[in-house]
Amino acid sequence: MPADLTRPWTFKGGGAARDVTMRLAAGIGGTPMPSYLDAASAVQLWDVAHFVRSLARAPSLRDAAVAAARAEPGAGVPPAQRGEYLAKSGTCFLCHAQMRPDGGYVPDAFGAGGMRVDLATMGTVYTRNVTGDPDTGIGRWTAADLGRALRDGRTPDGRALSSLDMPWTVLADLTERDVESLHAFLTALPPAKNLVPPPQSASFVDAVVHKLAALVAGTQLSAAYAPGNAGHAPAEGETIAPTTNPRTELWLVAALVVLAVVAPRRLRWITVALGVGLVGLYAWPGLRWMPPSLVKATPPFETLGRVFALPPVRRPPPPIGMPDDDTRVLAERGRYVATAGTCTLCHTAGPSITRLWAPFPELGGGMRVRWNVFGTVYSRNLTPDPATGLGSWSDPEIVRAITSGLARDGRTMHWQAMPWDHLSRLSPEDLAALVTYLRHVPPVRSEIPPPQPPAADDPTALTFFFGYSGTQR
Repeated sequence: MPADLTRPWTFKGGGAARDVTMRLAAGIGGTPMPSYLDAASAVQLWDVAHFVRSLARAPSLRDAAVAAARAEPGAGVPPAQRGEYLAKSGTCFLCHAQMRPDGGYVPDAFGAGGMRVDLATMGTVYTRNVTGDPDTGIGRWTAADLGRALRDGRTPDGRALSSLDMPWTVLADLTERDVESLHAFLTALPPAKNLVPPPQSASFVDAVVHKLAALVAGTQLSAAYAPGNAGHAPAEGETIAPTTNPRTELWLVAALVVLAVVAPRRLRWITVALGVGLVGLYAWPGLRWMPPSLVKATPPFETLGRVFALPPVRRPPPPIGMPDDDTRVLAERGRYVATAGTCTLCHTAGPSITRLWAPFPELGGGMRVRWNVFGTVYSRNLTPDPATGLGSWSDPEIVRAITSGLARDGRTMHWQAMPWDHLSRLSPEDLAALVTYLRHVPPVRSEIPPPQPPAADDPTALTFFFGYSGTQR
């Protein structure tokens, strides 16, 4: 795309007058930008470069980022264009897409969904079709419907969405304008005829016996994202039933009531207690039975939610220690960028579903991810701790990691573990705000294990484990 001449900080060769003069003289290889040495003198090229500099909307990237941060997110941008930016620079198409076994994406499947997600001991869900198809997608959804799903985890028909795979507890802070923008973009996507299966409940053995074993041993539960497409194009005349959550727990409750009635009087309370325990264990953690405000730990359940270590997928923490108003504005916008990008989905690795009392650091990393494509990796500490976090990194090093997947030591990060291919679409202004935010979150000394190469027993599905695997000091 041709560069926006009012934003010199986006120029490939640099925004200073001498950089622009060099580009005018030499052109830019691999693009339509030619050399103008035969069309103008060196003095004239310098004049053009100074004229281009005069077009800058702000003296520097920081000034431009502060000005953008003082406006409402997406202000002045058409809704569909803003929605495209949010969807493609965030993680919407990390899940509502389809993967090949090698980790690449299936072409033309963005938004079509169909990825199977196995929630260990809790059942199986499928990423939904979010294109504008009216029968298998969200073509009949209103912006309010989408907002309720993104911010309260409820579909138009009242179905509860699991916050363990759909991070609505993070996206709860999206503005009304951004919800409307996402709706405008998603419903305008080319309709994909992809009928995704409804969620499936876990077997009784898996949800009770295996879950009890995990709770006793403290084993981390997981979400495994399988390559491929579990959906299909519906045949002509095929009945498309509304998607509903399984109600296995209700059947168990009904069975409990029957047992309580028919059991001998002396065994009745033992039967009831045993039944209640089995139903509670089967439904654990039972998030879809809770009010959205409790799962999000927002008023009126803020205190209660925190007591029970809710939400399991948390919003970015507020920034601290901002020395001036410009920094405060930038850091707050950076927090919003981290919200839209769901950074805490991986970088706040807790609480553990099987160890709610175990400590974990906000944005301190430590989430374990395994896959036979890249082995075992752990989300990194994003706090400004100089020894274990980003405190000793420069701003360009942080931006390079976010947008190019290259760590400070030159290690390459796989795009399905750290979605830099999506985050590379962030604007320079939003990147500057995000870096400022990361500089001002509470520092935590969180030592993260090093990555491990692929092993013979690595799973064939991209598997994320719920729980902190680092060492907090």
